[in-house]
Amino acid sequence: MELKKLVPAVVVGYALLLALGYLIHGVWRSETLMMHKRWVMWVGDLIFTVVFAWVYTRNIENKPWPGQGIRYGVLMTLLAVVPAPAP
Repeated sequence: MELKKLVPAVVVGYALLLALGYLIHGVWRSETLMMHKRWVMWVGDLIFTVVFAWVYTRNIENKPWPGQGIRYGVLMTLLAVVPAPAP
């Protein structure tokens, strides 16, 4: 695992998740509801970002990119979509 690639990817990804989370939840939810569980969202976003970037950096190979992209897409679907609760 290359930390030179992993650490910046985690930092940028986490900042993006925080910014987008604020845009979504800061506009549509009340401030009291938002403040009550904010730390849970921060921890969850950090864990998600670390795993997302780690899987990406572990699976980069000197092979054709379409196969790598498909493999990464399947892994991220298993990470983000499959555990999500049904609506």
